[in-house]
Amino acid sequence: MKRGTARMAGLATALILAGAAAPAPAQRAFPDTLGAWTLTHDGGAFDAVPRAEYLRAHAFSLDHYLEFAPGGVVVRRGPIGSVAAWSRWGIGRGRGALSINGVSFNNPESGVAPWVDVATSGLGRLDFDTGARAPSWIEGSVDLVGAPPSPSRPSTYIELSKGANDVRQRRVHFGSEQGRVGIELSYDEVLDDGYAFDATGVIGDVPDFGKARSRNSAIVLRGSPDERADFTFGVRRFESTTSGDIGDRIAEGRRDGHLAWLDAAAGGARVTVYGRGFKSAGPDSQAVNETSGIALDTGVGGSEREIHVRVAVEETSFSQDVGAGSAGRLLGGNGVVSTHSRLGSLVEVFASGSAAGDDESDLVWGATAGVRRVAPRYLVSAQAGRSGRLPTLAERYLPAHDRDGRVVSGDAGVDPEHAFEVRGDWEQRTAALVNRVRVSWVTAGRHIAFRPRAVGNETWRVAANSGVSPSMLFAEERFHTEFRTGPLRTLADGSVLLSSGDRVDAFASVPELQANASLLVGGEMFGGTSALYVGAEYLHMDERADYD
Repeated sequence: MKRGTARMAGLATALILAGAAAPAPAQRAFPDTLGAWTLTHDGGAFDAVPRAEYLRAHAFSLDHYLEFAPGGVVVRRGPIGSVAAWSRWGIGRGRGALSINGVSFNNPESGVAPWVDVATSGLGRLDFDTGARAPSWIEGSVDLVGAPPSPSRPSTYIELSKGANDVRQRRVHFGSEQGRVGIELSYDEVLDDGYAFDATGVIGDVPDFGKARSRNSAIVLRGSPDERADFTFGVRRFESTTSGDIGDRIAEGRRDGHLAWLDAAAGGARVTVYGRGFKSAGPDSQAVNETSGIALDTGVGGSEREIHVRVAVEETSFSQDVGAGSAGRLLGGNGVVSTHSRLGSLVEVFASGSAAGDDESDLVWGATAGVRRVAPRYLVSAQAGRSGRLPTLAERYLPAHDRDGRVVSGDAGVDPEHAFEVRGDWEQRTAALVNRVRVSWVTAGRHIAFRPRAVGNETWRVAANSGVSPSMLFAEERFHTEFRTGPLRTLADGSVLLSSGDRVDAFASVPELQANASLLVGGEMFGGTSALYVGAEYLHMDERADYD
């Protein structure tokens, strides 16, 4: 299916009640003054989105926020609240990696992250494509960092929002003040009674359709016995239902899951023990998987020179009640070694290597090396690397079954994917403006898709690797500016992405042109405890092939 996307969304002020503290003014990865500019070891100003900026956008869910964020493509088959897929630039099948404080939250069954099913009121920052701390990922990655505790008093955040087609949101977060022991509580709910977009010429005469409901919550206990040690214990739960999508008005599905973890850090090392579970069900099928794992993070050095190591081992048990059904266990693991070192005051070199595998597949490995020059008003960087992806449970073990008149099946012999990428960045900064130009060339191999295969007298669609290696050239420009005029503060963002190359397999869903723009105008009130902003966002995307 092909469809173009052009969308305009107005953001009016939502009802925000700040019991003890309201979100701070929106900032990128830098404060108001250029002299206090800081860079992470993983990139520049556009690689992290702080909590205040995300909350001010008043998105109904994480995938709704990413829908208007440059650098990625969101595909949603039904209304806001239904299953959504995201990947950077549209590469692949929408399996961009989502992790929460470093723990993967993708569903092993499909490889898709539950973007709508995260209590985002409790997040602190979104980090994009920070591959130095996790295995390289072809389709991009987003790591959610928990909200930091308030240094002096508890904080409360409540938001009630309503949009067209009777979409509603309720969001609340409470965080205790910083201390030896603290607690974070968050709850998000999205209710949507229909998307009602124009499908003329795409799927025929279809009236308003699609309903979705999602509820998710989190509780996190945190503590810091002394300056060199800390711990967190958290549980995230979600449940959601959806009915109707762009292909079938009577389609329905249910899903629920959890992520529980305990981590402790002392002496420069952190150990995380975690459990993750997903259950998805439709009228004729059900898939369940449970994962338990342990991860170790450690590093030596400091801001001038550091070596970081992360190793994780996990076991997943799964069952698929569809067709003949299947069940089994999978033991896997991954490791990452990354380093950065300054050569003088302006030049930094960085490198990372990663490997991942399990007892059913060949080892997949990745490596990246590059150099960046960081000056007071600009950043220049160049890097090259290899990334890979292990097959999902469905790609390997999906039992043969009839889906919409086609027999679909996995293949246990499918090989991992891989890709090579070369990238260059130029980031220019002034007191009020940040501008970045990025050029990337990517070639992908062994891309996995459900492809036609003759089985006896029938033609099935079976998971298989591609025999071609398409390539794509990406050119992207982004800018961010913010300034004050008396009590008013103005924030503006823009982005243009152009792509050229082989628009097949891994790059079939990449648009030739994508343009984003946003504008926010407002200011703080009542001594900074509240804020009033009015804004608008715009997205244009050329026609492309959808993930499905």
